[in-house]
Amino acid sequence: MIRSTKRCAIGCLIPDNLYEKEMEGNAVYDLLLNFPKVKEFFDGVSSNLLDALQSVHDSELVKNWPRELEVVAKAYGLNP
Repeated sequence: MIRSTKRCAIGCLIPDNLYEKEMEGNAVYDLLLNFPKVKEFFDGVSSNLLDALQSVHDSELVKNWPRELEVVAKAYGLNP
């Protein structure tokens, strides 16, 4: 079954074949702790980066996302 196209900042990165309904409503750290396939998928990606992306999604107005995501990218040495 394909999930809804409405996904959170981290949920949109998780492939459909790894999705479990129980993931809904979990924080990034809970996903990494309680879902081994998700932890393996994100191996090598900073959990702090994932959390920062989710924070922008949850806390900022959509119109501010580009600016805020650029701040996150630069903080983690990424090229926005």
